[in-house]
Amino acid sequence: MKSREELNEDIWLGNATGLSENECIASLKEYEQMIEDLINHRITPSRIIGTGYKQPREIAFQWLAKRIIEYSRALITHGQEYNASNVEYRYNQQLKG
Repeated sequence: MKSREELNEDIWLGNATGLSENECIASLKEYEQMIEDLINHRITPSRIIGTGYKQPREIAFQWLAKRIIEYSRALITHGQEYNASNVEYRYNQQLKG
């Protein structure tokens, strides 16, 4: 039986469903590129957050900043917060047998 830490590491390494290190890095790169594109007017805020906002550029930048913080923290913690429910499910499935 694997520990929760081992199950999380399996997910992080891409051996099980959940946020892997490679997916995390790819998402960070994508969000950083979106910020650059938004700054240089290559994309519109609606592409990021949709329509109907009063200050769409500001909200789009805030949304991207939050995602970058989340994924940066995931890199530091090996996705523990992101993958917590997957780990718990797999752990309980092991207990059931």
